[in-house]
Amino acid sequence: MKKFYLGFGIIALTIISCTDEGISNYEPATSEKYTMLSKTANELLPQNSENPYDIAGSLYLDIFTLYPDADSNASIEEIVETVESISLGNSDFVALQGTAINSVDTVMVNNIISNPKGSLNQIIGSSSLTSGAKSSLTGFIDEIEAIESEDYQEVYSYIQSYEALVLVNNSFTANDKRVLLSTSSIARYSLYDKKRPRDRDWETSVGNIIAATGGAINTTALAIKTAVVTDIGIKP
Repeated sequence: MKKFYLGFGIIALTIISCTDEGISNYEPATSEKYTMLSKTANELLPQNSENPYDIAGSLYLDIFTLYPDADSNASIEEIVETVESISLGNSDFVALQGTAINSVDTVMVNNIISNPKGSLNQIIGSSSLTSGAKSSLTGFIDEIEAIESEDYQEVYSYIQSYEALVLVNNSFTANDKRVLLSTSSIARYSLYDKKRPRDRDWETSVGNIIAATGGAINTTALAIKTAVVTDIGIKP
């Protein structure tokens, strides 16, 4: 069994009140909602009710699942248009987005697809995150890239442990936590979905998780849309 290490600057913060972008209005994703995704009654489901931004991953998976497979060869601009349309049809997403409506940055998405790690360094380096949060996020994505091929139980346990440390860290700001926990939530649901049999072949990449970070720097809603667009845009 692979051992996972959590010592890359993730010494976390006091638990914040979840008022960002209306997060407090949401119930965490429930096992009942995702029962239809399970192959067996004992399969581990992706939710983590301890993460106040669990809704990010839940909505990511909802929107991604509704994206038409026939459009998988569309341009990034066309993918953005379709994802925006699907998002506006999801009442939970609309409520989460509120009045802070931001468009997906297609230049950033294309840069992530062509150079994921270089884009990650640029996104994190130019962000307003604290130095500790920057180190934590970089280490988290590096570890996800290293373990994404492991059994989902292993991956889930790692992400859950990471989130637990973020939640009790006293050095991160509220915005640090929102970005880190939105990203980790999308990673948790995304990697769960990639373990399920699908008609589409997957391209192994953490690009959509890096995209989640890039969007989350602005808002959690933008993290969701940017991650979905990038996931669709990564061609197998």
